[in-house]
Amino acid sequence: MAKISEIIVNNKDILNSLTFKILQQFGGVLLLFFVTKYLSAEEQGYYFTFASIVAIQVFFELGLSNVIVQFVAHENSSIDWNNSDNEKFSFNISRLSSLLYFTVKWFSFISGILFFVLSVVGYMFFNFYDKNDHIVFWKTPWLVIVLNASFSLLINAVLSFLEGLDKIAFVAKIRSYQQLFSIGLSSLLFFMNFKLLAVPIAMTCSLLIVSFLVLSTKEFKFLRRIWILKGPYEVDYKNEIFPLQWRIGLSWISGYFIFQLINPLLFAIEGPVIAGKMGISMTVLNAIFSFGFIWITTKIPKFSSLIVAKDYDLLDKLYLWSLVKSSGIVISGMVVFKIILELIDDFQFINFPVREKFLDSELIYIMMIIVFLNHVVGSFGVYLRCHKKEPLLTQSLVMSFLSAISFYFSTSYYGLIGLVYSNLTLTILGFIWAYFVFVNSKKDWHV
Repeated sequence: MAKISEIIVNNKDILNSLTFKILQQFGGVLLLFFVTKYLSAEEQGYYFTFASIVAIQVFFELGLSNVIVQFVAHENSSIDWNNSDNEKFSFNISRLSSLLYFTVKWFSFISGILFFVLSVVGYMFFNFYDKNDHIVFWKTPWLVIVLNASFSLLINAVLSFLEGLDKIAFVAKIRSYQQLFSIGLSSLLFFMNFKLLAVPIAMTCSLLIVSFLVLSTKEFKFLRRIWILKGPYEVDYKNEIFPLQWRIGLSWISGYFIFQLINPLLFAIEGPVIAGKMGISMTVLNAIFSFGFIWITTKIPKFSSLIVAKDYDLLDKLYLWSLVKSSGIVISGMVVFKIILELIDDFQFINFPVREKFLDSELIYIMMIIVFLNHVVGSFGVYLRCHKKEPLLTQSLVMSFLSAISFYFSTSYYGLIGLVYSNLTLTILGFIWAYFVFVNSKKDWHV
């Protein structure tokens, strides 16, 4: 039986993922610098609301990329790639190949639909709620963002497939290259006063360049090997994937109403300036969340393999280690963020207004609590989904319904403060519910 130290130590997954996240955070800080320096308060509101509208893609993806990671990891755990004598007739290899075919075909189709829908929905939303007499140049930036989001949907699906093959280190390295190029080009374009066009153009160019670079890697050759090994055995989408996907998909859609509805609501009711303050504050907190969460996500293939082997003791030890480590990183990141804000506020050592573009201290403290609790609930979800089940579906649906109603009325009557406090209340209730589902599911499944 493998020991937990053998899984944690000498693992490139976390190292490469850390490199990517460090670059991502560095790039995020640099972009926030440029956003506060080169964009007006109104443009900042558009900048962060763009991201919330683009998140509508969850209605198209329906959690399928997450399901692909799980299914690929389960099939791959039963394959000995060093023994190629009978690989053309292997049951698991044939099923794995069918998954690759399905991934490419399905996401190619969905990407095209996403481009059309986002273009129309975004144009209608921003055109209707444009309260600045069209002084903000947003139409072309929005079109470029939609183009990037549509292409990214397909590329990220393929990268999810590679993650399921336990190529997490490679995927993290590719994303690091993409992030590095995007940071450099975005900085240059901001400096050249491209305004809202800077980041969309940089992201699209970096995605195209990195995609072409991947074509020359051994990992891409490995995908081609899997592609040509398609045999008579296939994964049945209707009876195998869909029963899990619709549950995860509904959970992800629920997440949109919990996490992404806030900025469009503030934009529509309070205006782009308030939406910008929430957007920039949550961008930092979500970056901290994402940085800590890699100690969970990089272990998905390992979690799945241990579940297949029914080694539940090692599974729980690895999960607990990952959760404690990730939680410590999130808390530390939040402390550093708050210290930086206080330094800026106390000493004003930057010659342009930065602090005033963030939320007030009280509201930031509350949002920190919300993000941390969501981090723990998210880790529960990863653990449970590795069993190819989605017991948090009911919790997600109920909380999203309550969030949508609560956010709308609290914002309409009490503005930003009402929204934040209603969010905190619902987050605490959701955390308690998710904890009991997590504990009870473990008892039922690990017998």
